[in-house]
Amino acid sequence: MDEFIQQLANCLLTGRIEPALASAQKSLSIETISQAEAGDALGKAALVAYNRFAVKSVELFFDSVLTFMPEAAILTFKPLIEPHILLTHEWKKKLADLYMERIGREIYEAVRTGLLDKALFLCAELFSQENLPEGKMRVASILGNIFGAIENRQDEVAKTIRKIRELATKWDLSEDVLAHIDKTTKDRFAMMYKTQLDRRSIQWNRVLSTTIAEIKKHLPLTTSIGEPTEEDLANLRSLIYSIIRCYYIPPHEHIWEDIVCLLVELCPREVSTTGAAAGVESRLFNSMTPLQKRTSIAILTELGENENLVNEIIGFAKAHKGDRYEQYAIEILGGFKADSSIEFLIESMKDKNLIPMRPVIISALGAMSGSKAKEVLLAILKAAMRVSSIEPRHRAEIAQILMALARISRNKILSPEQRNGLIREVIEILGNKDARLNIICAENFYLTQLNDINRAFRAWAVQRLVEGLWLKETDAEFAKGPQAGGESARTFLGRREKLVEHICRFGSDFLPEIIEVAGRYMIHYSGAYLAIGEIMSRIGDERALPLMEKMLSAALLTEDANLQKYEQEHYWDASTETRQVLGKDKIAATLVYAMNKIGGERADCILWDIYEKIQTGHYNMPGKETAEMIFKAHSRIEKESKEKGENICAPVVPSDVPAAYDVDDAIRALTKYYFFTGADKKRLKKIAALQLLGRAKSPEAIKPVITQMKDSDPLIASAAVSALVEYNTPPMPPFLLHEFLHNLILEWNSAPPQLKRKIEDIINKLRADRDVMKSRIRQAIEMEREPKVRFAMEKIFAPYMAAQAMEKEPGTDAPNGAPNGISSASKSTNPLTARLSELEQKRLYLEARKKWIAGGKKGDPPKLEDFSIAKPQ
Repeated sequence: MDEFIQQLANCLLTGRIEPALASAQKSLSIETISQAEAGDALGKAALVAYNRFAVKSVELFFDSVLTFMPEAAILTFKPLIEPHILLTHEWKKKLADLYMERIGREIYEAVRTGLLDKALFLCAELFSQENLPEGKMRVASILGNIFGAIENRQDEVAKTIRKIRELATKWDLSEDVLAHIDKTTKDRFAMMYKTQLDRRSIQWNRVLSTTIAEIKKHLPLTTSIGEPTEEDLANLRSLIYSIIRCYYIPPHEHIWEDIVCLLVELCPREVSTTGAAAGVESRLFNSMTPLQKRTSIAILTELGENENLVNEIIGFAKAHKGDRYEQYAIEILGGFKADSSIEFLIESMKDKNLIPMRPVIISALGAMSGSKAKEVLLAILKAAMRVSSIEPRHRAEIAQILMALARISRNKILSPEQRNGLIREVIEILGNKDARLNIICAENFYLTQLNDINRAFRAWAVQRLVEGLWLKETDAEFAKGPQAGGESARTFLGRREKLVEHICRFGSDFLPEIIEVAGRYMIHYSGAYLAIGEIMSRIGDERALPLMEKMLSAALLTEDANLQKYEQEHYWDASTETRQVLGKDKIAATLVYAMNKIGGERADCILWDIYEKIQTGHYNMPGKETAEMIFKAHSRIEKESKEKGENICAPVVPSDVPAAYDVDDAIRALTKYYFFTGADKKRLKKIAALQLLGRAKSPEAIKPVITQMKDSDPLIASAAVSALVEYNTPPMPPFLLHEFLHNLILEWNSAPPQLKRKIEDIINKLRADRDVMKSRIRQAIEMEREPKVRFAMEKIFAPYMAAQAMEKEPGTDAPNGAPNGISSASKSTNPLTARLSELEQKRLYLEARKKWIAGGKKGDPPKLEDFSIAKPQ
């Protein structure tokens, strides 16, 4: 029976109706086959030919065979073929309406833009389809309504009508037809003017929109998931095949344009976010669910196997060279995945007149599964990468090529070896010429079957993605993030969110690569710190803690106010729908959160150490978010220490005191000139030298370190401040303190306001109110021999010295209920300590409590209210 069906289908495909009818009669007379079975076989054969667009032969066969077919055979024959014939003729009528709307739209645009020849050509096309006077009057009404709707270009309308009058004899138009065009135009224009209708109220796309909505009804339900069923495929197949069959039903002229406009709605297309938001690049495919897309792709791929149909599309594209219909045809060929169209696409790629259409051609080549398309795209990529530098216009075209090659690499028919070979070739061609192109490659070639890709290629992708976190924003549109909302902290990542998602997909196996690249780039303080914190919090591996500690230290040393305008980054605040400056508080809070989430003894000790350094003034607290997380972590660690009966993070005395020759090298690194050295290398060397000198506490280094506070690089300046604060941890001996204060005050006398504030902050962090410091400061003042500097010292520290004289005997409370070591005079008169924050009060309380515990808990425990500072009277 299958052989019979194929033979009958071949007769219909070749237009041999008589042999087909003879075979049908013969099958109905075979005694071994029932009439119902014969009818079913005839229906299947007719449907095979109908789906291969032998429309005329099948419809003639259908009408003829019913004349001699028995009732039993008709019951099985008609249900198989008749619905398809009826649907085809129904869509033929719809396409006629679509055609009239399209012609009207094109005439409207041609007249409005002054393309007189095109407008006249389209008018002639409409009149040529009508032979009777009534038909020509109907066309005149249509044209009059179009011309009257063009409000602001009535001069062009008048030119068009005059030209139609000149061509009236050639087009066989009577005077009544011409008069009707004039009258209808004036009536329509008067109505537009009277009702003040906007010209855009004429919905030239109404029929097209309605037709597309009809197509959507034949797709699977939006609530359905999974793979398309046979029923899903049959519904859409019946519709799409019926639309294409309309071309083979007379009249044939100018119907392909409307069929192509409908088919292209089902084709995948990458559209820009801005264009999609504006509605100028909308496409039915982009609004489909995953199941609907898979169904559409399956039917289009099935159509691509029909060589005759592919050739028809190619011929149509050539007939419309350079216009939008050629673009639509090329997109459809890509949707068909028709390897037989590759030669045509290559010819189009070489055509210099089709340069604007190259992105569409490249995308179509990327849809092909054959090796020829891959070789062509690789050759185009090599040629594009031969330029000395990648300009934005070149980058856009290369990005299109990479996206097309990535699409080929994701094809299921490729073996792992073939896929790895393609990725290797792309990586070799790209090299290190353009970081943004490398990111595009890393984002798109690794979306599926990740474990089948060579580890070296995956490591390359991870490294490029991490480097991309430090690239500057170049997009015109500000990224809001897919989870924009008041509770979504991920919106702070902005454009980096996509990179973070890709990096996390590779997992903890590639953590060494992430740490290595981030360690190299961390000297550039930016929102990339935030992204690294997000990545590490998701991976949750202790190997990242040393890097996290360095990044947190760098973030705490950075002052937002010192960043230049172009260095500041912004994020989208979804709650207020505004752009906000990304400050170090959010960055530091993210890093603290990540370390807290990683957990473990090492993470706890880092957080404890950061807390202690903030308490001693080594770092400034960035803001509320960081303070909250730091205090929560400290409270948790303290609670766990009590439960275990030991200090989890006991203070460690540093044993790596720098040698004298290291100090000399560090001082030379600060004072040398960096004429032919990049800013990054200079920053690395100076920050490392400042960190070493802060630990060394060398008197000779004080002046060079103070000089670095004036550096234009905010990270170097902050590192210098941190080094000077570290000099007094633990408190300096008098001779070192004298050298320290001497140089600071000399600099302070001639410093600009911003630097003066930094110096005052450093002096404040000496905490001169402590007993251990008061005597040392007095000795340092006594050592000073320059009158001007000594006077400044005495003036600055006078409130502390006065307070020392007013204090009672040791062990008793100071006046006004102040705790030991803090006098009422220091609270009320010292400008550097008069306004203590709640954070400072809590720090003093915690220090007193630690001393009370270390002393065996003798006496009453300290209370927080004992450390509240009364406002000066």
